[in-house]
Amino acid sequence: MSAERLLVLDASLNRRLANELKGRGRRAVAGGEIGLGRAGDAELIRGLARRYADEEWVLVTGDDHLPAEQAGLLEALGITVATIEWRLNPAPDGREQAARDTCHRWAHAMAAQGAGTIRRYSPERNRAWTPRLR
Repeated sequence: MSAERLLVLDASLNRRLANELKGRGRRAVAGGEIGLGRAGDAELIRGLARRYADEEWVLVTGDDHLPAEQAGLLEALGITVATIEWRLNPAPDGREQAARDTCHRWAHAMAAQGAGTIRRYSPERNRAWTPRLR
């Protein structure tokens, strides 16, 4: 068992972020790099589960509702998820910067997340993910 999970960034995050994380020595890949950049959530999750069946990985997403919308699939496959919290900076340009700051600050924690856990990350903190009202 590897101590550090591969960080797989979905299409809700800028794909350059994966390269930035790699440049800092993190194991990271953007979904688009592996042909899953345009996949819907369920297709993405199943595709990643097949592709990385023998590896530990965490899905990093800017879609905070994905864990609720795909709860059954995530639980059935034991998928580890890290969501990025946008609420603190909802402006589109602020979202990208908040995602970058959050991923860089918490990449070590995301990579060390327990199998099958779902956590929410913001620039200031990380905690267990809980559903939110839309």
